[in-house]
Amino acid sequence: MERLAAHAATGVLTLALLRVEFSETSKAVIRSRDVGSPEGVLGQALSRVASLVTIRKVDSLGTGTVDGTLAATDAALGLGDLASAVAILEALDGAPGEAVAGWLSNARARLGG
Repeated sequence: MERLAAHAATGVLTLALLRVEFSETSKAVIRSRDVGSPEGVLGQALSRVASLVTIRKVDSLGTGTVDGTLAATDAALGLGDLASAVAILEALDGAPGEAVAGWLSNARARLGG
């Protein structure tokens, strides 16, 4: 019952909305990887510049890389496998992990956990 009560006021996102949100989330993850903390004048400037362009490194799509993790998550979502997408993203830590935390929370709510 507590699980339901936590989302009673706002509900949970559908898989389709989670897919759409993942696009923006992946951009935030890449920015966090490339820029780091947006704190301070330099961090804010770098964040603004990085928000204009997002580059995904296609030559580093192996396991254990941020780009590889995002690509694998995107593939899982394309197959409708939200549980696998969540499991894949849980491997991210540091700034990329923080950037994906909100999306993971919404996805876990959709899964009922």
